[in-house]
Amino acid sequence: MYYSYWDPLERRRALMRMIREMLRSLEEISEVIDASMEDWLSSLLEDERLLEERMRSLSTGEIEPLFSVREVGDEIVVIVDLPGAEREQVDIYIGEDRIAVEAKVREEMVSRAFGSMYSGRRSMVYKGEIRLPVRVDPKGARVERRDSQLVIRLPKK
Repeated sequence: MYYSYWDPLERRRALMRMIREMLRSLEEISEVIDASMEDWLSSLLEDERLLEERMRSLSTGEIEPLFSVREVGDEIVVIVDLPGAEREQVDIYIGEDRIAVEAKVREEMVSRAFGSMYSGRRSMVYKGEIRLPVRVDPKGARVERRDSQLVIRLPKK
């Protein structure tokens, strides 16, 4: 014959196990939320830093140009966006591991001040340094201008 006895504390133990499991789950959820918040806040702070940097550079008249760097076969292709840059006013330095670009821009500005029209001139300079992913041969560089973009083709070393 099989005899079983009823344990009056069994329900309490089961309830305590469930509570411990729920607390463990809540801790895991809290860790995931904390990590997500840290990532979000760090990206927000980085965006704010970049915005402040851009605003500071605009107030001095210098701005870093937008660019892209790609490896295509046995060469590196760098595209630099220089809207409004005068063709004769673009200086390029090509090293084995970086490219420096400086381009002057002159814009006519027409603004309204106190109800009257006035015009003035403002100078702006694109200035930037681009690190290359691999070493290149600067002597084999080919540069072409496409509208407001510079396309620089560099053979890999």
